[in-house]
Amino acid sequence: MEDTFPDETIMIVKRWFPGAERTYTYVVSKIAGRWFVTGHTESGKGRSWDELISWLAAGKIVDARIAATFERVVML
Repeated sequence: MEDTFPDETIMIVKRWFPGAERTYTYVVSKIAGRWFVTGHTESGKGRSWDELISWLAAGKIVDARIAATFERVVML
């Protein structure tokens, strides 16, 4: 599978791990061609598409969604 997602793509991924009693929710974002996953120490370098796919395959994906609605936030 080829990475066809543009930069600034944001995904919400729910994973279940063998032996876990619940699912875990992660935000995955693509910045400058690299994928960053919340809750993981990645030394700030992100993951390649192949590395992201390997990480996803290590657990059971319960749900995966692309964030499609954005609103500008005004910081006062």
